[in-house]
Amino acid sequence: EAKRILEEAEKECGWLYETIHSDGRAKGRINYTVWSDVFICSYCKSEYVFWDAAVNKREGSVKDSYPCPQCKATITKRESQRATITFFDAAINHEVTQAKQVPVLIDYSLGKKRFEKIPDETDLDLMRRIEESTIPHWFPTNRMPEGDESRRNDKMGITHIHHFYTKRNLWVMAVYYSKILNNPITTFLFGFLNTAWHATRMRRFNPRGGDRPLSGTLYIPSLPTEGNMFDVYEHKLKQLKRFLEVRGNNTYIFFLQTASTTMGQGEPNSIDYVFTDPPFGENIM
Repeated sequence: EAKRILEEAEKECGWLYETIHSDGRAKGRINYTVWSDVFICSYCKSEYVFWDAAVNKREGSVKDSYPCPQCKATITKRESQRATITFFDAAINHEVTQAKQVPVLIDYSLGKKRFEKIPDETDLDLMRRIEESTIPHWFPTNRMPEGDESRRNDKMGITHIHHFYTKRNLWVMAVYYSKILNNPITTFLFGFLNTAWHATRMRRFNPRGGDRPLSGTLYIPSLPTEGNMFDVYEHKLKQLKRFLEVRGNNTYIFFLQTASTTMGQGEPNSIDYVFTDPPFGENIM
């Protein structure tokens, strides 16, 4: 049933992850896309792409200081100003100004082989088409809590929950959610929620290979990666399948409480798992 839903969703919007191979004809399947911040040089005031100026993929390193691609002055990310874009966000019916990021690398598969490419005009046209389209399903648009952890995101225009996702990944999540929402097998909801973090822009590209999610914070890095949500879901379903096989026919009763552990809730020997989350004061809301 899970695979059926996944195949149905991919049939509807698998085109979101298509790219043209170097032969100009064959269609590859995008594994992930690397995005990069765009900054403004503090000397010549010209825009530059952080990836082009600071990343050495051959060495697997990101430079702390580097020459401006235009004026050649030695600069750093910290002393540079962020470039921004302003657009109308139809989801919240409001104009939004955000830090500018552009796609810089696409990792894709053709058959069983993997390739890398710099996004070409066809890729950019696809991204423009996605941005100009309306997602045909519901997705959340809640305002993020205002507070100390929001200080960085609000300045970057990341004010609502859907801003943490590329529109492409948000689209796929909305499609998948619409198909599992009324499904009687509620395990699908768990599988969906367990995937939400992996869909965000809070995954930092590693020049040495791969990426990793940011931990203990809520911000979008200068080099975020955008994964293929169908690959993520397929991987999560395999994990879920392993869990169900281990569980067997055992019955679990879940309850949530906020109380002192001295209160002795439940029968003796009845608790299988306890998760404790320490308060972070004013650091994380």
